[in-house]
Amino acid sequence: MAVSITHTKVSAIADGGDDTLVRPSDWNAVHTFADIAPLASPTFTGVVSVPAGTTAAPGLIGPDANTGIVFTTTPTIKFVRDGIDMVQISGSEVQIVAASAPFGWSDCWLYKIAADTLGLRRGANAQSLKVYTSYTDASNYERFAINTAEGTITLAAETLGTGTDNIDLKLLPAGTGRVLFPDGAVATPSIAFSSETNTGFYRSAASTVKLAIGGAIAFSFYPTYFDILGETARIRMGDSLDLTLIREDPHILGLREGANSHTLRIYSFHTDASNWERLSISAAAGVATLAAETLGSGADNIDITLTPCGTGNVNITVGTLEVAGTQVVGARVIDARCDDAVNSGDATTDGVIDALRDAMITHGLIAAA
Repeated sequence: MAVSITHTKVSAIADGGDDTLVRPSDWNAVHTFADIAPLASPTFTGVVSVPAGTTAAPGLIGPDANTGIVFTTTPTIKFVRDGIDMVQISGSEVQIVAASAPFGWSDCWLYKIAADTLGLRRGANAQSLKVYTSYTDASNYERFAINTAEGTITLAAETLGTGTDNIDLKLLPAGTGRVLFPDGAVATPSIAFSSETNTGFYRSAASTVKLAIGGAIAFSFYPTYFDILGETARIRMGDSLDLTLIREDPHILGLREGANSHTLRIYSFHTDASNWERLSISAAAGVATLAAETLGSGADNIDITLTPCGTGNVNITVGTLEVAGTQVVGARVIDARCDDAVNSGDATTDGVIDALRDAMITHGLIAAA
């Protein structure tokens, strides 16, 4: 080891003629020390100065001449390994200078992956990032976690011990920003459920959102309407699910629920539950009723009008038409008094009654005797 030593005193004695001996002029020269044992606990006073050094030749080194510490005039301290700047301390900043050098622990490493990109990785091992809202000890905390596993990345709120039992997880864009999802597909909806990943919402086309249940399309939503898919698709209503709208066959809508009678009501107006007018279509065992109903400010008398279009008819295909329980239209056999009138002996009377009888038979009011 070579050390430059400057003595505070200068000798006035002249050098001797034997240059193999130490002479006064040698006292302020560079001295080389050989076979010096390291001091176990050296003590220094004042300032110990070392050369600034360079990346290739650090000013403070260990066994390797190109591994050590470099001091610059910035002031900046650099830690060098094998002639490469690794870490730089400047002002209030600590920088990892080497392009691909990691920072971390034996099983968890932070890397600069690319410009402005930080990575947390270690080979094939899954990594996690935890951000704490509170931490008392390893058994009492609240935190937000980004957990990774092969094929899955999880954003999770986690709690333990004195941490809050229920923690919301929010995605909050700024201003008019949005939370955006990929389109997805029927078997892989983009908004799905962890326990059933083929059930959820996805975008199938422009302005079209669909709901998949169990990997099959159940609902399709468009700007002005929606579809319910399924040959026997139904809508069930009520806390006890006592009312069902169902597609029974092509172009046929049913209102039903088991053996229960049902009613459809169409309102001309409805102010509240005590003031309305409506048409009621109700069904009970053996009876179907078409009724005009009113309450409160509704009209006292409401007509029911059957109005065919053009030359169409109002047809009663089976049964009879009754008014207050008395039959007025239907299959009736002409009684004996009509026969007596036809055979009265007066041709004019017989002709009129005969014509009336034929007309009533033609229009289904009576049946031929």
